[in-house]
Amino acid sequence: MPFANPFSPETFAFVRDLTQHNDRDWFQKNKSRYERDVKDVLEAQREIVDTIAAEVAGALSGQGAATHAGAMLSRTTGELLAFIPFREPTP
Repeated sequence: MPFANPFSPETFAFVRDLTQHNDRDWFQKNKSRYERDVKDVLEAQREIVDTIAAEVAGALSGQGAATHAGAMLSRTTGELLAFIPFREPTP
């Protein structure tokens, strides 16, 4: 089953711009774009993943839901290749 791509063209525009302007001043000026176009989208995806992970991983291992998530995107097409929930190792 293919992944539904939750990312908008604005998400990819932000990432492209960031690769050209990877410095703190630029980021501070564009932080609202990051929050709207990247962070909010990833947090919404994390909520969905947490719900599923809490039921599956928690039931199987007793450890609970994912605490972090990563996304793998195609550089050429912008297609979402994978959305990876994971749990940070406990010390």
